[in-house]
Amino acid sequence: MNMALCGKIDLNKVVQAIYSKKEACVNFCDDEELIEALKAGEKFSLYAIEDLGDIMGTINLIKNFDENTCIIITNLKKMDRQRQGSMYRFKSNKIEYAVPYEDIIRIECNLKKKYIITSHKSYTVYANMNQILESITDSSFVQISTAIIVNSRHVEELTPDTMLMDDGQILAITKPYKERVRQKFKEIFG
Repeated sequence: MNMALCGKIDLNKVVQAIYSKKEACVNFCDDEELIEALKAGEKFSLYAIEDLGDIMGTINLIKNFDENTCIIITNLKKMDRQRQGSMYRFKSNKIEYAVPYEDIIRIECNLKKKYIITSHKSYTVYANMNQILESITDSSFVQISTAIIVNSRHVEELTPDTMLMDDGQILAITKPYKERVRQKFKEIFG
């Protein structure tokens, strides 16, 4: 049995407990490494997936390469969030993604490209900020300038002019958005 691990898991001990001999196991840091291996022709008997921002997208990609394989998902809370619709869905480079809203730190605009920034990955999106704002169904997001939308869950410190994000970025709140930001945080914190 060949096994692929993707994320922060080590199932070698589990495999050893089930089988009396050590099985071949390849550990990938993230879904992109796994997909590259699949594109290169590698096949595995079992896929174990944990701690990925786009579990459903990764499952679909694995199934495209190997439709009769066994996939184990070790983080069912993320699957539940996906089923409940707490995901931001978008396309990037012809691939569909579903990222949990709580994982998104901010959305930034740089020229025509927009970047969805999470704690572990950045996605490029080709849409305007108004389209992105309209498609977000989570009330934790607030626009702080023409080029930045933030997830209030990731704000560590707020001043009248700036906010410190949990990834260390200090972002400026521009004048036209200050009242909107103040109202949003008043709703959240009372």
